[in-house]
Amino acid sequence: MRKKEFFSLGFWIFLSILFLPVSNSWAQEGGGDFYTDIAKTKYQERYSFPMERPGPVALPHDKVLGWKKKVGKAFAPMARIETEEQVDAALAELRAKYQVFMKDIAPKATEARKRLNISAMQFRYETREDQKDFNYTLSGKGEWQNITIPYYHGPQGPSTVNYRTEFELDESMLAQEELFLHFNGADYYTDAYINGHHVGYHEGMLDEFEFNVRKYILPGKNTLLVRLRNDFSMLGSEQPKRRWGNKLAASNSPGWDDPFTGWNCAPAGYGLYQDLYFETRSNTYIADIFARPNLDSSRVELWVETEMLNGNDADDFKLSVGLFGQNFEATVANNLAYDVELVGGRVLTKMMIEIPKEKLRLWSPDSPWLYQMQVELYDKTGIKLLDAMKCQFGMRSFVISEDSTPKGRMYLNGKEIRLRGTNTMGFLQLDVMRKDWDQLTDDLLLAKLTNMNFIRTTQRIAQKEVYEYADRLGMMMQADLPLFAYVNQKQFHEALAQAPRIERLLRNHPSVIMMTYINEPMGGVQPHAISRAAYEKMFDALDIIVQHENPDRAVKYVDGDYQAPNKGLPDDHCYNIWYPEHGTDLPLMMRGAWEHVKQGWMYGCGEFGAEGLDYPEMMRRRYPKEWNENNDGTWSPEQLKTEKGGNQTWEKYPFWFEAGRTMEEWVKASQDHQEWGVEKVTRAFRRMPRMNTFAIHLFIDAWPNGWMKTIVDTERRPKPAWYAYRDALTPLAVQIRSERKSFFSGEEHPVELWICNDTHETPNTELRYQLELEGKVIKTGKAKADVPNVTDGSRFQGFLDVTAPEVKKRSDLTLRLGLFDVKSGKQLHEDTHVSSVFPKLQVPDDNRVYIVGNKDSVSIAKELGMDHVVYKGDIKSNDMIIIEKYEQYNARRAEIDKAVQNGAHCLLLDIPKGIVKIGSNDKSDNAVELIKEKGVFSLIQNISTEHEEEDWSWIVARNKNHPWLKGTRANDFKYTYNSKMQSPTRQTYGIFEAKGFTPVMIYKNNSIIAERKDGEGRWVISLLDVKNQLDCNPALAELFVKILGG
Repeated sequence: MRKKEFFSLGFWIFLSILFLPVSNSWAQEGGGDFYTDIAKTKYQERYSFPMERPGPVALPHDKVLGWKKKVGKAFAPMARIETEEQVDAALAELRAKYQVFMKDIAPKATEARKRLNISAMQFRYETREDQKDFNYTLSGKGEWQNITIPYYHGPQGPSTVNYRTEFELDESMLAQEELFLHFNGADYYTDAYINGHHVGYHEGMLDEFEFNVRKYILPGKNTLLVRLRNDFSMLGSEQPKRRWGNKLAASNSPGWDDPFTGWNCAPAGYGLYQDLYFETRSNTYIADIFARPNLDSSRVELWVETEMLNGNDADDFKLSVGLFGQNFEATVANNLAYDVELVGGRVLTKMMIEIPKEKLRLWSPDSPWLYQMQVELYDKTGIKLLDAMKCQFGMRSFVISEDSTPKGRMYLNGKEIRLRGTNTMGFLQLDVMRKDWDQLTDDLLLAKLTNMNFIRTTQRIAQKEVYEYADRLGMMMQADLPLFAYVNQKQFHEALAQAPRIERLLRNHPSVIMMTYINEPMGGVQPHAISRAAYEKMFDALDIIVQHENPDRAVKYVDGDYQAPNKGLPDDHCYNIWYPEHGTDLPLMMRGAWEHVKQGWMYGCGEFGAEGLDYPEMMRRRYPKEWNENNDGTWSPEQLKTEKGGNQTWEKYPFWFEAGRTMEEWVKASQDHQEWGVEKVTRAFRRMPRMNTFAIHLFIDAWPNGWMKTIVDTERRPKPAWYAYRDALTPLAVQIRSERKSFFSGEEHPVELWICNDTHETPNTELRYQLELEGKVIKTGKAKADVPNVTDGSRFQGFLDVTAPEVKKRSDLTLRLGLFDVKSGKQLHEDTHVSSVFPKLQVPDDNRVYIVGNKDSVSIAKELGMDHVVYKGDIKSNDMIIIEKYEQYNARRAEIDKAVQNGAHCLLLDIPKGIVKIGSNDKSDNAVELIKEKGVFSLIQNISTEHEEEDWSWIVARNKNHPWLKGTRANDFKYTYNSKMQSPTRQTYGIFEAKGFTPVMIYKNNSIIAERKDGEGRWVISLLDVKNQLDCNPALAELFVKILGG
């Protein structure tokens, strides 16, 4: 059987080589779900670098593991986290473990500045009165809403809002030389006014900014007015006819608490969503400090930027520097004095501070040791304190190497690392806005509990507090510029302007290991957007300005490159478990295939995933009433309608799972599919030696019905996919790979055994495996394990032949694989593969199969093992008739109708377009109408021949009430195996409506297979292509035996 599999593998490799990308731009005016439109985009390769497409991996067919002749000692199933209570307990253990790193035991830093925080303001969308009279707004006339800061709101697109407050500064603040109005962040166009004076303007949403307002401040009452303006992002509006704006933003915001406009898909609203305060300064002050680690020399290069606002009176000054352990006891340096000679206005002072070996602690995810740099600024006498500033930092390095083989290997502190993580949309921002530091801590620790080691703040950066906590908790972060798909011609320069300001916020944080410039670029696709060539020039310019601020910044230029390649690490997005035409074909991926990438490079997958609905209990409690159940208790995802259209489950479910009737049924089917898909793809990624970074989309939902692709809901309840993802990310893990899920008794099938390792340890271990029939161990075996190192990532251990035992009824067969430490006997990891074993197929011996046609009809009989096949002569009343074409039926209509009336079962495999009549009854209830012709899926083009997704899917749904399907399970007809391809293949079918017929297999409200009794016999119409499936899918085979009267 393994030889047969290798012949099939050659065919798959041939297909993967032939599969070339097809250019297909997004529809300019939309017309469908926006993110689905993106998924339909085909790769547009430019071949500026030599390219290759990793194909299915050829495994050594002679590497076979054996079973013991007698059943040996069995091992018990390994304990794992399976319940919410166990998650809570494990999270509590992590809190305790990382408490030591949350400490701040550095000496108290000097404070030279005073602050007045603005935590409450008046709020109003701009009115006609505001437009006519600025003093009307400034004086606070009209109706206002009282809100607290931070505050984020809608709508998307052009809109203007005013924030207003009155404040007083105490004498100590009024006595200071300078006063700044400081925004930690405001979205998007900001104009600030003090007592009617315009004090500054800013464009952006991610970086800090401030305005010097000292000369406009009065004793007593003052008025602050902040006017914010929004715009559509460069990604465009959500209306059917997209409108393109100039806002540098993507699909990631905190959202707001409105189920129809603010929950779904992180809409690009705006607001004062970060802290706002007044702060005093001296006229010579510290603008910024940057502690740049140098592990090679065990030193820190300190950059101190000093600003002088006193013009001709500016003078030389002195710096005093202290370097301490922040979460551990260490004084590296104290009161280091530096004399600085004035040269120009802003002064950048660089100095090197050596860290003795005994005081050097590196930052890593497992041991996030932090230092604290404290800088004091004095006048030239060294007596008068002018300013002080501190920052936390870690001693770590991170490199994406172009000198490794393959290129693109990643190194943390000089050791190779593989990144396994998640995308984020909104929940971290909300933690900070709510100042819920315990939740922020738990969210980052939950990521660690999931065995993730990095988080991508997708298409943006988060607030600085997120990175401060990530530093302390050892969670690596990928930071993105706010660019998605398009950069407007006129905003090219703005992207360059915002990037260095964003880098300055990130550069002290050891958690931030790399930056990405753009998500899923679509250069030249829209008339307002720059070309791909211009993107490449932008990348070059961004390199210069970002590395000017931080020479050590590692960059992954593109996340999800639809116009590959770029000059850095290749990265693709792959939603092949949700958008059915997207990315690498799923069975090919299971065998190791991937997208086209640059030759000689590692590669990544920045996004993958599938939707999983929220839990019913939360839906009923938090969803609007119009989204919940109907009066009769029925429900469907079609009811989730928002400004953006809700979620995609209603559109995509026919490709992946069966429809439900109740909310509970829909949720279970949806979450089960998400779990199934996440597990398959994650495990496939782990087996790919060149796949060194991937991130699921998404982790935690910001709001109910936010991004349904999350694996944890907004109330932090894990969905089943979370448990699957966590297990698949176990750093040292065993895997069983088999695409078969059901067998007939006596069938033999080889399964693959693998070990995946993301660690630097290669322990002396052995594999133990056992076969369990309905929980009883019937076979055991063991073999020496060949553990790979992190550089290899994975290693094939061998084939294990599994023979399905003899059973009298459908039974569960479990193959259990454990990895054990040889010396201690401790079990390190476990994997299971559960399949169904069916009794050998029973077919009628006394009835003959009468073929009217050939090819497809013959294959059905052959695969079912029906040997008594005839093509000629009279048709008898006890025949099982198979007709290939409707025209062939019509030619012998009277004879066939009579045979059916007298007891024959007739299977018709084709009907023509239009309305036709089948059977001897000519009444109107006998009409059959073809809705969709049978499709043929092409693996070469990765699209159906008619470009209709309805022609095929990965599942054929059941009419659950039909007696022929009693005892079948929801996934019996999902991801069905093909004996010729030795792999699962899509189901292809036609769709019809048949009055008087009872549906058996369905697509939504139409039939794929339907049957009707006629006299003593029965008619069955099947537009399902089952060739090469009946001999290896027992549930499908049993159905067709029943169809033919068996």
